[in-house]
Amino acid sequence: MSLPPSPRPLRGPRRRSLLASAAGAALLVGCTGGSDSDASGTGPSAADRARARAARDSEALAGRYAAVIAAHPGLAERLGPLREEVVRH
Repeated sequence: MSLPPSPRPLRGPRRRSLLASAAGAALLVGCTGGSDSDASGTGPSAADRARARAARDSEALAGRYAAVIAAHPGLAERLGPLREEVVRH
């Protein structure tokens, strides 16, 4: 037994079309023909900026681990190794 067609009229693009368009747009935006540095050539490269941002994020995460360990000493045994790994990284 087949199901009757939906009584709603189809309006606008389908979900698959939107997802495919979004994925294609993301690929196009991510692909550039330029080099790693900014347009003037005097600033840090994109890789350097990403590394600096990752270092700041790791420092902030290590600080959060330290704050939680200070506030909840019972978690030190579980969180200590995680904090040490973030600091090492």
